[in-house]
Amino acid sequence: MLFKYKTPVVCPWYVSQNGFKGSAKPGLIMFLIKLVLVSFLGYNIVGIYYNFSRHGRQGLECVPHIDRWRKVPGQLGLVAYLVA
Repeated sequence: MLFKYKTPVVCPWYVSQNGFKGSAKPGLIMFLIKLVLVSFLGYNIVGIYYNFSRHGRQGLECVPHIDRWRKVPGQLGLVAYLVA
């Protein structure tokens, strides 16, 4: 797997060769957002495979912590009610 991030946060050699114009924050923030999304997807893919192969679950029952995910819409409604 090859990732190319030309920011001073990830690639300090790029700045020394080409100079840098701008702020380092957007590069770092985007890197962290992508890292969280890839980690979340990886966790779910591995969890789905594990639940399917180890426990023989099918459909939505394969999703890791499906009971927790089913409660989220109700919890969001409660939060909206408390904030309003």
